[in-house]
Amino acid sequence: MSWSFSSAKVHELVKAPKCLAPGQSLAFSAQGQHGKELSVALELIDGGLYNVRFIASAARAGVPDTYEAALLLNNRRVRGIGFSKIERKKRFGKVHIPKGWHENIIDYLLPTTDDGHNRHELLPDFRVTDLQHFLRQACVRWNIQVDFGQDLW
Repeated sequence: MSWSFSSAKVHELVKAPKCLAPGQSLAFSAQGQHGKELSVALELIDGGLYNVRFIASAARAGVPDTYEAALLLNNRRVRGIGFSKIERKKRFGKVHIPKGWHENIIDYLLPTTDDGHNRHELLPDFRVTDLQHFLRQACVRWNIQVDFGQDLW
């Protein structure tokens, strides 16, 4: 599958102000007995037609370290937020996934063997108390402007 977005353009889109597309709602749906998930289409506030989606999920809604978020462009993940209980290393002992909350930064123009293809950057100030708080933090991180006054459950 070809990829026509430079890393600079993806970065620009991630930082650009976004909002929910018409008809979208930040309402989580149940996934199994304990999980929750939402998937919504986004629009750039200043215009521009891009296929952007935001996904947030919780394997166990009451357990913050099971929460994940992803930002998709043309149905391909370009950013992600997740938690790792342990530090994971690659060749030569280099840290690949830091312990704690981190952001995945994916660059499809780089080969999968390149460390920059899917970087995991530590988010030292990212703190999460519950699923709504996680959702707010992810939206702030990726400049998704939403009304958090609505009921998310």
